[in-house]
Amino acid sequence: DKLASDIKGDTSFNFKETLLKILEADRRENDDPKQAEKIAKTLYKKGQGRFGTDDSKLINILTKSSRELIRAAAEIYKEKYGNTLASALDGEASGYYKELLIALCLSFEGYYAMRMRQSIEGLGTDEDTLIFIVVSHTCLLYTSPSPRDRQKS
Repeated sequence: DKLASDIKGDTSFNFKETLLKILEADRRENDDPKQAEKIAKTLYKKGQGRFGTDDSKLINILTKSSRELIRAAAEIYKEKYGNTLASALDGEASGYYKELLIALCLSFEGYYAMRMRQSIEGLGTDEDTLIFIVVSHTCLLYTSPSPRDRQKS
């Protein structure tokens, strides 16, 4: 309850709403994969496919749907609309809110690969971000089952 209170006091607008939805921990784990096409179409209609963005619908889908369903919808989105879901969200939002939406539509590995790439692009390197990603993922390698082991279970 303290965390929710801090989020309400320290953030605003869609960023706040998204964080509060995540905090509810109401993500479905066993979505029907057949829903991926419907989700991709809805994400397009509520974002890139219209003037203005229906943020409440985007937030609801990205915080409530299973990660597997979101990844499947992202693949369909790219096939149907010629743009990655992350790129579409990049054009629909800004700031921390944009970063949060993109993080929600990527796998953990994909998100950190993107952040690592961003930390070394252009002039200079964002060493703090690069070190954080490398160190935190090195720790995860030693404490988490490998992807191959996760598929077996």
